[in-house]
Amino acid sequence: MIRHTASALLGFIWVLVGLVACATSASAERRVALLIGNSAYQSNAQLPNPIRDVEAIRRVLQAANFDEIIPATDLTLTGMKQALRRFEDAAQGADVAMVYYSGHGIEVNGQNYLVPVDARLLSDRDVPDEAVPLDRVLSALDGARQLKLVLLDACRDNPFVSTMQRRTATRSATRGLGRVEAGAPNLLIAYAAEPGRVAFDGDGQMSPFSKAISRHLAADGAEIRLALGRIRDDVSMMTDARQIPYFSGSLGGREIYLGRPMTGSGSSNDPDATIRADYQMAQAAGTIEAWDAFLRRYPTGFYADLAEQSRRKLSRPIASLTPSGGQSEFTGIVPIATLPLDGTWSGQYTYTNLKQNPVPFAVALNGGGDRVTGLSSEPNTFGNKSASQLRATWSGRVAADGGIVLTKTYDGSGGVSHSITYRGRLNRAGDVIEGEWQVGTNRGRFTLSRQ
Repeated sequence: MIRHTASALLGFIWVLVGLVACATSASAERRVALLIGNSAYQSNAQLPNPIRDVEAIRRVLQAANFDEIIPATDLTLTGMKQALRRFEDAAQGADVAMVYYSGHGIEVNGQNYLVPVDARLLSDRDVPDEAVPLDRVLSALDGARQLKLVLLDACRDNPFVSTMQRRTATRSATRGLGRVEAGAPNLLIAYAAEPGRVAFDGDGQMSPFSKAISRHLAADGAEIRLALGRIRDDVSMMTDARQIPYFSGSLGGREIYLGRPMTGSGSSNDPDATIRADYQMAQAAGTIEAWDAFLRRYPTGFYADLAEQSRRKLSRPIASLTPSGGQSEFTGIVPIATLPLDGTWSGQYTYTNLKQNPVPFAVALNGGGDRVTGLSSEPNTFGNKSASQLRATWSGRVAADGGIVLTKTYDGSGGVSHSITYRGRLNRAGDVIEGEWQVGTNRGRFTLSRQ
């Protein structure tokens, strides 16, 4: 019996030693982060949110017990280089190294750059001298061992592109960032928007991307891949799918948590799974009654705020589609839910002053109050050869007399970034929009048909 007791005691001691070793290993893990927020651009419009974005992410990482956090705001070119060098030293031998950037970014000739606040970028040739290549940011992570994470909230509508002179005919510049595959091992790159697309700065205290990051990146029980998936879902919901983050990475099978891993079963639980599913059901229903039911069940919190915004959109008065004496198709005041613009439309446009075949395109429209937004794609018939499709964002209004005025702005794919005005009218059946378009001296007709 003494031998059995001694054996059991020895086994307990070995278990205890193992637990202590695991705890020591976890506590010994070193994690560092560089957070850059550029708001006060000197030669172009300022961005209101990057500094607030950095502070919010800093608080999240501090709560997650990161060992070293380097917040840096409104950096000049020299300041960005110095911050990257300091971070590069800190990342040497770290288990986790992370860079978050909020500000303007630009792609020139297939190379991505982050724009410091003192950049002027008068021509495309100035970019390599006045901005920081994304490759320099990636090289600063080389010393990390387990996870190299880059979060880029740098796909905003860039005012530098519209004023920049093209000194080299073969060089293209786009408003967003281009696609870069994370080829190095243990590297993850998260973009606020899909390659070549523009992200929103946000009309609140933070951008949609940074708001989702602060909510999910270091959440307890969220493995890094799951956390990024939740970030993607939240940004998509906050922007009505007009902005969808894009991720590129090369991670192995090891689970990595920036927050505390879940104990017990070892699986990662999602505390918001039920509320997210209910939100998506209300969103699919798309009625005031559905949002009211959701808000009765979830009166406060992040998803409640989103639901309130969606409900307000539905309750705004807009022009009605009810015919009146065979005259105007739009009379009276009705909720937006009766305006049949939401959905996918197929279209084509023709030129009146050029001999060219009709150009087909598809656009997903979304109505909100008297406003209309959308995303479209069409074959590349006049851009450069960097893209087979030209993508564009749409925005506009429904007038009281039934007219629809839309502005289509190409997002830089294929080197195309100009805007076109479309003026048309919805037919009485609500399934066809016809009218005219114009840009400069070019003009023509267009037709949109509900699919």
